[in-house]
Amino acid sequence: MRVKRLNPKDSAEIQRWEDFVLKNGYMWHSSRWIDIIKNSYGFEDIYLYVEDSGGNIVSVLPLFHVKAPFFKDELVSLPHVEAAGIVNVDYFDRYEKFLIGNVKFKQLKIYQFNEKIKDYPYNNIHSVFILDLPDSEKELVSIFKKKEKASFKKIFNGELNIDTRCNENNIHRFLSLMKLKMKEFGTPWHRDVFFYNLFNVFKEGIKLAICSYEGIDVGAGVVLVYGDVMYELYLTVPNKFRKTRAGSTLEYYFTKKAIDLKLERYSFGRSPKGSGPYNHKKGFGAEEYPLNIYSFNFDEGKLKPRIKAFVGQKYGWASKIVKMVPVPVLNLFSGSVRKWVY
Repeated sequence: MRVKRLNPKDSAEIQRWEDFVLKNGYMWHSSRWIDIIKNSYGFEDIYLYVEDSGGNIVSVLPLFHVKAPFFKDELVSLPHVEAAGIVNVDYFDRYEKFLIGNVKFKQLKIYQFNEKIKDYPYNNIHSVFILDLPDSEKELVSIFKKKEKASFKKIFNGELNIDTRCNENNIHRFLSLMKLKMKEFGTPWHRDVFFYNLFNVFKEGIKLAICSYEGIDVGAGVVLVYGDVMYELYLTVPNKFRKTRAGSTLEYYFTKKAIDLKLERYSFGRSPKGSGPYNHKKGFGAEEYPLNIYSFNFDEGKLKPRIKAFVGQKYGWASKIVKMVPVPVLNLFSGSVRKWVY
């Protein structure tokens, strides 16, 4: 057994990584995030895998080196992606040894999906929800609540329109709605280039839908098909449009699309425990998977585990400021701030 570093320019090695992830991991572990995150923010990719004596990949650990003078020197799995971590945590010791011997860094953070890393302490204020898809649209409709079902009729009678063209104009419409919603959350948003890289790199599997009511855009969603799972990357409905139930309408559209594509599961993404989205997803019947955030300091030649507050817990005061600033002003610096917030 040995740890190796993925060469993003080696197409054969990339294919071996992708084949393993498709069978054993999730979309978050895909090597395609290298192009998205590296080209958007310039972070160095350090994608590691364990290879057995027969040359077979048995574990992967995607990482980025987030580094800024006097500010950050952190290996992260994965920044700006809702989860990732190690596929097959039994090999953590091998990764630890490799990193200590080959990479200079001060901290390590792992957004570990589902599996736990030994008995190390972790922060788990978020969960990811994944729904096993029913076989038919009729079974799907039965999952939604009565009020949500009523919103579907608006599609059929033309009150709500869904535009599924994945073109530059619709990406711009999505970004406009997303920025309004992020401002409501008090969260800075990515640079536009991050989203254009996302749409370009995953162009075969990405799907976009804009929901409008009486000619006004009221909601938008972006999903990605990877393997047998449809991943909900963004579902955004600004508060002033919530009464249109565009969120439920988009969820219905995407889950129905997943069934039509013969997919097996639908990932609703992560939500803070106890939040409205968390309760909604739980009530939907989706299975809850823990997102365990591990943090380590590299000190005296060893990785020392510690509990570190999630960014939202630590900088809640900053969110109050973001909520008060107009979107055009936030747009001037939001991407530069978001680079370091994950």
